[in-house]
Amino acid sequence: MENGAVIEAVCGRFVGRGSGTYPTIADFEYNEITIFSLSKKGFIKYSQETTSIGDDTPMHQEMGYLRLGADQSVEFLVVQPTGLTEVSVGSVAILGDGSVEISSGCVPMSSPSAKAVRRIERKFTFDSLGLAYWISMATNDVFLSHHLSGVLTRKVSVN
Repeated sequence: MENGAVIEAVCGRFVGRGSGTYPTIADFEYNEITIFSLSKKGFIKYSQETTSIGDDTPMHQEMGYLRLGADQSVEFLVVQPTGLTEVSVGSVAILGDGSVEISSGCVPMSSPSAKAVRRIERKFTFDSLGLAYWISMATNDVFLSHHLSGVLTRKVSVN
């Protein structure tokens, strides 16, 4: 698999809505902007910001890097201002319809003041129209459960 095809599919500015659920909180929805762009060193930079629907109050943000391996492997490095850091490993695949799927999982590290998270799994599917994603999470109190999902439209290709 050529990393160039993956980079072309992944890089862009994506805008849309997502929703969240978890056994310990009320369901919610949000606006989202996610950007994947190629750095001058060849890594894919990642940033994500969400706001509340209606008044655009900031809700969540995270940033990091996506590192593609030559063997269809991927490393997804994500840091959140809440004190959570992910160093995930996973795989990348080009599906039969030409879309690109990236799956990763990790046992994240939490700062002393952050809520303890025991596992995070992410799945992204990119196609010519946009990005769909699913995120699952486990904490001290809850086994691995669906937490977030969204469908975002590609607004700009970014390389």
